[in-house]
Amino acid sequence: MSLKIRVKAVTKTFLNVGMGPSVDLKVDVPFSRIIKRDEEFLYILGSSIKGVLRKNAYTIFHKINGATKLHVRKLFGESGTTPGKLWVRSAKLCVNEDNLIVLSRIRIALKSNRATEKALFTEEVITPLTPLEFEVELYSDDPLDLKLTLYSIRELNYQKFGRGGALEIQCVEISGKTSSNINNTLIELGLKDCRGVEEDGCNSIRVRD
Repeated sequence: MSLKIRVKAVTKTFLNVGMGPSVDLKVDVPFSRIIKRDEEFLYILGSSIKGVLRKNAYTIFHKINGATKLHVRKLFGESGTTPGKLWVRSAKLCVNEDNLIVLSRIRIALKSNRATEKALFTEEVITPLTPLEFEVELYSDDPLDLKLTLYSIRELNYQKFGRGGALEIQCVEISGKTSSNINNTLIELGLKDCRGVEEDGCNSIRVRD
């Protein structure tokens, strides 16, 4: 079974998912970007998003009856060994001069709680309430895998994202042939089911917090 899960969110805070120093941009920590057909796009790598979802899954798997760490490892795979059952597309961001800004920051040492040497740096961020969207593809007919995936997505509301940023999940759309217990999963998550059934028997489920 293959499911596509489209996640729509907005930033709750300033957000940077950086790519390291860039001389051309004259910013110490720029946002990740790609140039396609002479157009520049900011993006968040699918592997970065998957990494956050994996971390979330290890945080919440004990809340799901029957789920274990082994389920999480099989779902997300392990580097160089197991490919996993879940694939995440990179998120392309629509930004402009109003929601892409450069901030001056100061690095603080955690142990001393004081500014470090050469503490001042600049960081390129997108502003709060900037929309972003990414897509998860799940190749599994195991209900536990669907639960783990959805729980991990919901956990994005409560965990850090990027360099200390935060997201708010606004909408999750699921398309593909789903198991009959999807309603129970949505109820457990506290999500509203706005299901529409298509003529070919596939479900297109739109759920909102």
